[in-house]
Amino acid sequence: MADVTVAAPAPVASPAFSEASSASLTANPAPALAGAPAPRVADVDLKLTVDGRPTFISTKEETVGEFLLDRNIRVAQDDFVSAPLDSQLLDGMDLSYRSSKILTIIVGSRKLVVHSAAATVGDVLRDEHIATASARRSTKARSSKT
Repeated sequence: MADVTVAAPAPVASPAFSEASSASLTANPAPALAGAPAPRVADVDLKLTVDGRPTFISTKEETVGEFLLDRNIRVAQDDFVSAPLDSQLLDGMDLSYRSSKILTIIVGSRKLVVHSAAATVGDVLRDEHIATASARRSTKARSSKT
């Protein structure tokens, strides 16, 4: 996912703009755009579980995507998020994020490499349409620490 930077355009000087019109703009701000949410005033308290580790957090972020990005969580295509990224954050929300992993599945002589954020081995096998009736055992791959 590419980072996007949005810059506001530079203000344009207007010959008709005076201190009097500035005061009226300050006293009577323009109405909010129809349908646009008002800026969040109070914190939202929620539970965020990242790869099985729960944390309770207060935030002023508006959406799930903004909230995750603010915590340096960049959601990849195969990651799991329990709510759409454009969802409004709600007080008491229970939000889960699981990063995808590269997994190797060996069935007989067939080797399959997949990216998955599934919670269990059974979920991975189900997602990949692999029957488990004849499975004898599964082992967790050991990762090397660098």
